Amino acid sequence: MSPADQTRSGFGDAGQFGDSGQRIHLRRRGVAAPMASAAAADEALKHLIERHKRQVRTAAPPRRPRPSLEARIERLQQRAAHLLVRTGVARWAPRLIGAAACCGLLWAAYLVIPKPTRLHGVAGSVRVNDEPLRDGLLEFQLQGPAAQGKRFWTAMQTDADGAFRRDAAVGLPEGRYAVAVRPRRQPGAAGLRAVAVPSAYTQLRSTPLAVEIRGTTGDLELVIQ
Repeated sequence: MSPADQTRSGFGDAGQFGDSGQRIHLRRRGVAAPMASAAAADEALKHLIERHKRQVRTAAPPRRPRPSLEARIERLQQRAAHLLVRTGVARWAPRLIGAAACCGLLWAAYLVIPKPTRLHGVAGSVRVNDEPLRDGLLEFQLQGPAAQGKRFWTAMQTDADGAFRRDAAVGLPEGRYAVAVRPRRQPGAAGLRAVAVPSAYTQLRSTPLAVEIRGTTGDLELVIQ
């Protein structure tokens, strides 16, 4: 084939070709456009992958089996032990418990052990029909709710003027007392005689004479008619 024929047919030297005398190198050739069916397949595959990712993200996580009651109790015990060690309670808790126990024992002892009774001093005089009860004997017995379980009793003696006195160290506790009066025979101008005291006043169970002790009393006056 002659050079002129080669030019018309589009072939030239070194694998070149062209049309109307124009030559194009093989390296400058562009990539062929993809087919429509391949593009549609790629797009469908892309949508499928995105759908699978969304399903994986929205799927609920698998449920874990619930631990047994023994396992939960053991876990709580471990946490409590760890907390005691970390906060230092394990060091001073025994001392605190011991102190609380001692306080409880002391409080129980305070409630159980009977408390000492507070006594009050008392002083006064006794008159029988406007006459002093000389060298007479007085009996005091505690009455009412304050005397439940134990009845306090004591006796006092009057002097020549019919007066009596008892200090607080050996006095009377608070409360209401029945008072019995027992006269004694005493010397007089006409020899021995007895002061006339009604018999009801001489017994604690029948005497109408009563006094109220609320504190130290220094002007107690007992009158028998």
